[in-house]
Amino acid sequence: QFTDDTQHLEIGLDSLLSNYGEIDLQDHANRLIRWYSSGEARSIGRTTEKAIKNLISGMDYSQSGINNINNCGSLAIARLIPYSLLSAVNRQPYKLTRGDIKRILGVTHAHKKVRSMGELFNYFIQEITNGKNLAETVDMVLFENDFLNRRIRNKLRMVKKVLKSSVNYKKAIEDMGNSGFVEDVAFSSIYGALKGNSFEEAVLISANSGGDSDSRAAYTGALFGLNIGASQIPINLRNELERSSELEKKAKEIYFLKK
Repeated sequence: QFTDDTQHLEIGLDSLLSNYGEIDLQDHANRLIRWYSSGEARSIGRTTEKAIKNLISGMDYSQSGINNINNCGSLAIARLIPYSLLSAVNRQPYKLTRGDIKRILGVTHAHKKVRSMGELFNYFIQEITNGKNLAETVDMVLFENDFLNRRIRNKLRMVKKVLKSSVNYKKAIEDMGNSGFVEDVAFSSIYGALKGNSFEEAVLISANSGGDSDSRAAYTGALFGLNIGASQIPINLRNELERSSELEKKAKEIYFLKK
């Protein structure tokens, strides 16, 4: 069974499919309201709930997001992933811009730290989809001095350093941060994806390390799965996933929206 992270990924996915690959953030916002009101939300972060209540009160989606350092969860990145995937198989001028990423995330999460992690994940998705592996993508981020900022690049260097050490993975993730703060989730999920020797091992490393384990495992699985391709994910994990055939069908439909 999946958690709210996959529910939010599907909100972004369904909005894209319904609008034939175009970004329609009013539709995106309406889907958030319906999800919240349905009683089917499997969890809901404080920031997401505040933003959805803003939308319900009539606030425009361009103003509904919460811009506060204490409201920097990772849930909005799950909704960004389908947009990044579609962008990755498209050619210019149909690539996501930094402005697009800001607007998509900003429906709920408007702080610059969430935006930076969204840009980082978008970069990973673009590069891996087009032939780079996880480790190569990390090195590319570190090489491009103008991408993001020095502190974020230093955190990626720390991830690389810990990978080469003998530190137990649970201790490593605890040290780098296992809370729901967006940077903790992002860097620990990248660590899990690089640490695991298989899809199952990578996801279990993230799922079994405490804190915001479901979000970390979801993003670790997304990165590792993209890196190896769906055919290399163990068949039992694919077939036994809740609504797996429906999700796979939608994933394929994203590809055929490319321009």
